[in-house]
Amino acid sequence: MEELNQEIETANRIAQNKRQERIDEEQALQSLQDEFDVLRSESIASSAILQKSKTKSAMAAKEVSEKSKQLQSFRERYEEIKSHHESEKGLTLSKEKTNQHVEERLKTREKELKKAEARTEALRDRMFKDSQHLAALREKESHLIAEIRSNQVSICDSMWNVIE
Repeated sequence: MEELNQEIETANRIAQNKRQERIDEEQALQSLQDEFDVLRSESIASSAILQKSKTKSAMAAKEVSEKSKQLQSFRERYEEIKSHHESEKGLTLSKEKTNQHVEERLKTREKELKKAEARTEALRDRMFKDSQHLAALREKESHLIAEIRSNQVSICDSMWNVIE
């Protein structure tokens, strides 16, 4: 009888140990799931930042395009004035001042265009860095998914071993 009680007590201890192992494995799995959720949230946030950067870049590109059109228009106007000025060289000093004014405006517009191009380049660099960060997060996410699946298989195998 006492041997039976000892066997029952031993079996209860083994069952308790198995239960504790299962609880520990479930906690580890939950911890991995929580980390995965955090990474997913970071990935979504990075995607939003990347999309915002793309939008800003597109807006800056549109602005550069508009400024380029304006610059081309000013260049054409400059050429018109310049050619008119050359054909009527000796007319008046006011025509010369107009030409200088147009040249100054052209230089100003060219400076604005260069600034817009620099902003566009900075946005492209930022977008590239954000893309790299997003790719790294996605790779980490895929590794965590693989690890979770591996742990799930391990847990299932452990549960089958306990059942057997």
